[in-house]
Amino acid sequence: MNSVFNPLMKWFLTRFYDLLYHSMAWIYDIVSASVSLGHWNDWVRVVLPEIKGLRVLELGFGPGHLLLAIGNTGVRVVGLDESMQMCRIANRRLHKKRNSPYQNIIVRGRAESLPFLEEGLDCIVATFPSDYILDLRTVTECFRVLKPGGRWLFWLE
Repeated sequence: MNSVFNPLMKWFLTRFYDLLYHSMAWIYDIVSASVSLGHWNDWVRVVLPEIKGLRVLELGFGPGHLLLAIGNTGVRVVGLDESMQMCRIANRRLHKKRNSPYQNIIVRGRAESLPFLEEGLDCIVATFPSDYILDLRTVTECFRVLKPGGRWLFWLE
């Protein structure tokens, strides 16, 4: 049964996440708050003390909570997400804070092909990423765009 269950569960989760990040992105905050008993944003922000440098990239920023939190520290942060719906949600969230002393940039794209210059970033962060984070193309791209000694943080728990 285990051999049948694993592919079925993988298929189900893949479809669920696809819906959650795309056509049903509007319920993402509700779902994450529900499954975490209200702690989701606290869990995401646990990486803040580990972020070093002034040029930071957040991969898979979702609805933009961490983008906003990083920006509030005075760091120049760029967010990359492949979901057009998440880009819209995060963009709306960031536009509400336009009077802040920082400028966040949102880019729609894939981590496997980062549209950034070589060695241009001090830190890359991804919280609760999907399987793209361990794709060899993502790993290669992250090391390409990080400055020597830069940090690549991803929180999987």
